[in-house]
Amino acid sequence: MDYDDTLVDATFRYDLPIRYRCERAVCTTCLVEVMEGMENLSPLEEREKQTLAAIKAQPNWRLSCQVSVLGDVQLDYIPITDPRRKPDSQASEDLL
Repeated sequence: MDYDDTLVDATFRYDLPIRYRCERAVCTTCLVEVMEGMENLSPLEEREKQTLAAIKAQPNWRLSCQVSVLGDVQLDYIPITDPRRKPDSQASEDLL
């Protein structure tokens, strides 16, 4: 990947399985969980911080349209329908 590429930019070049829509940190379609290498990602900027806070994101979640990769990382794409996106209380109720 090129230094200035976001993960969404890389989806074109490397056929990554990450969906995206707005590319402005609004829709959260491109949400990923960082499994390893958080230190190799660009710092959070204000727009991404606000969006992640609004969806009550876990500390290791990032928006692919906002993050640049600076080294090795392992990611897991979180689709819109993934149960991880539900608040803990709702996910617990679904298990009953």
